[in-house]
Amino acid sequence: MKFVKHILSLFLFGLCFSAYSQKINISPNLYLEELTEHVYVHTSLTEIPEWGKFPSNGLVYINDSEAWLLDTPMDDSLTIKLIDHLEQEMQLKIIGFIPNHFHDDCTAGMDILKEHNIPSYCFYKTSKLHTEEPYCNFVFHSDTTFLLDDSPIQTFYPGEAHSPDNIVCYLPNEKVLFGGCMVKSADSKTLGNLSDANLENWPQAINNVIVKYPNLKSVIPGHGKIGETNLLQHTLDLLRK
Repeated sequence: MKFVKHILSLFLFGLCFSAYSQKINISPNLYLEELTEHVYVHTSLTEIPEWGKFPSNGLVYINDSEAWLLDTPMDDSLTIKLIDHLEQEMQLKIIGFIPNHFHDDCTAGMDILKEHNIPSYCFYKTSKLHTEEPYCNFVFHSDTTFLLDDSPIQTFYPGEAHSPDNIVCYLPNEKVLFGGCMVKSADSKTLGNLSDANLENWPQAINNVIVKYPNLKSVIPGHGKIGETNLLQHTLDLLRK
């Protein structure tokens, strides 16, 4: 009997894992992964000489027929494919966009968003780091909560880390944190691009996130596989090295 229960538990675990890791392929270099009923992670693959084909994550938060987009893919063509899939295949209206920080792996598709009349909301530090004006439709100067119907999206600036302007976005109804590039995936061996990093303050920024959000179910890094709160500790371990 114990053996049967063990086999059944493994079977159910396999079903859960399969559902968690199921991907919707939009193109060879772009796919969606369903995290919850309302949350999808979009991942785009871009060829970078020193890294090869490199994955970048963003998030789509859905409620009925509306959605918010967090980060764009790293080029216009993939951004067009993502928006077309969301609008045409999933019949969604994208009502807002929030970038994690000013680098291209978050904002490269901004011109495409403007062409589709998708309003963008940027942290003021992100807006200042771009020479193009006006960069965003709207700028917020402090931690702000946006709404998808009655579902909140909370922005939090934990301090300088991967970049001077990096924020995180928390979905309290889902207990999902989009950490972006300040959070490293479990298989990351390095901190990645440090061209705009503040290595001295980065550990404090991660600790600020840990204190503010102690009960997370999922953490989405800017690159690599989705994890849980272990990704925050892993990032701290990398910083200690």
